[in-house]
Amino acid sequence: MRFIPISLLLLLSAKSLCAQEVRNVAWINPVKRNTIVNGISIGLVAQPFKPAKGLTVNGLTLELQPAGALIMMYSLGTTMIPSLGWRKTKEGETRASVFSHTNSDWPDKDSIKTHLRGINISPGFISETSATGVNINIIASLIVENRGLTITGFDNTCYTFSGIMISGFKNKATVGHGLQIAVFNNCREGKVVQLGLFNRIGKRALPFVNVSL
Repeated sequence: MRFIPISLLLLLSAKSLCAQEVRNVAWINPVKRNTIVNGISIGLVAQPFKPAKGLTVNGLTLELQPAGALIMMYSLGTTMIPSLGWRKTKEGETRASVFSHTNSDWPDKDSIKTHLRGINISPGFISETSATGVNINIIASLIVENRGLTITGFDNTCYTFSGIMISGFKNKATVGHGLQIAVFNNCREGKVVQLGLFNRIGKRALPFVNVSL
C-alpha cells in the first residue's frame, strides 16, 4: 500500500510536466514549463528550459540575449570555406548541427522547440526555433526555420526558409523558397533568387544575380 502514494505522486508530476500553460497579454522567457504566450514574450532567451519541451509565442517576442557577438566571430571564420560549399557528412556522423555545414537533413521538424509567430526581435536567435512573420535580428540568426521576412545585420543561417532573407553580410540555407539579399548568399537547393556579390545555389556560383526556379 505504501507504494500507491508514490505512484500517484509520480503520475501527477508527469502530468504537470506534459501540461501546457497559456499566458495571455505578456509573459517572460525562458520558460520551465510548456508554454503558449498570446501577446508579448520578453526576456533573455526565447527558449524552453528543462523540463519544458516547448514554447509558442503568438504576438511579439523580444529577446535580449548577448550571444550575437559570438555568432559574428563564427560567421567571419566560416563565410568562405566551408560556408559557401557543403561538405559531405562524415562516415559515422549521425547528427549534424547548424554549425557543422553538412548535407544531412538536420535538423528535422521534431527538433524545433520554439515557435515564434508574429514580430520577433533579438540581437541574435540561436536555437531550435521556427520563426514566422517579421524577424529582426540586430547581429545574427542561427535557427531551424524562417518563414516570412527576415532582416539581420550580419548573418542569416537556417535549415529552411520561405520568403525573404536580407542580411548585411551573409545568408545561408539548406532548402529555400524565395529571395536572398546579402553580400554572400548560399542555398543548397530550392526555388531561389539571389542578389549579392557572390551567390551560390547548389554547385552553381555566380556574381550579382543567381536564379533557380
